[in-house]
Amino acid sequence: MTMIKQAVQVGLKDQAIITAIADGFYFTDEYKNTVGEAGDHVIINAFHKPGTRYTDLTPIMDDIYRELGYGDKIEYYITLQVCEDVLLIAKAIELAGSTDPDAIVNALETHSFVGPWGVIKFSMEPTGPYYHQWTPPMLFEQYQNLELKVVYPPELAEVEPILPP
Repeated sequence: MTMIKQAVQVGLKDQAIITAIADGFYFTDEYKNTVGEAGDHVIINAFHKPGTRYTDLTPIMDDIYRELGYGDKIEYYITLQVCEDVLLIAKAIELAGSTDPDAIVNALETHSFVGPWGVIKFSMEPTGPYYHQWTPPMLFEQYQNLELKVVYPPELAEVEPILPP
């Protein structure tokens, strides 16, 4: 947080995009109280923002999240990711007709799955970092008037990003 304040003090805020890696702290009132107006226009990558709809399953997952007592506190988003993982494995077991690990892997490799954050399809490219990986959509949020707003991807954006001239 000190770096954000210092960037403002030395005039970098008007010359560069200030970004932060998603961390529960950036989604709290403590962040706003610590950095104040210096925290405005900071862009944060996030996995999810309650209320953002990727598929028909998203609102269901948001409701479960709230029922667990988390409200709209995105710092606990990992619970949603775990729910999605459990649903994915359950569907793969159903498609495989077995709990045999090889059958489950085959089901995961040969099917697409609709999850709360989009269509899940594992890469079968045998080289590189994406083999057997699924890359979920990534949200970018920006503090505008000290309120977090989705600025990317365009199809989910609530507002346009405010960028330096």
